Amino acid sequence: MPENLPSVGVTRLTSLAVNFALVGLVCVLLFLWHGMGAWSMGLGMFIGMPLLVIAILLYGVAVARDLKRRGAL
Repeated sequence: MPENLPSVGVTRLTSLAVNFALVGLVCVLLFLWHGMGAWSMGLGMFIGMPLLVIAILLYGVAVARDLKRRGAL
């Protein structure tokens, strides 16, 4: 495998992080469109925000693994 291509694990983590971020952003967008309703508050703040945090953490792990594999860490 060429050195400049990411590994399968890094690609999988990155795509998982993007999927989590998209779902989280849709939940937050529904909250913003529908105001402070009880269902939209629960969907946006209690589901959307944790999904965004998980996406950021997964992306950070993917970057760290890729940097470690390439010898930068």
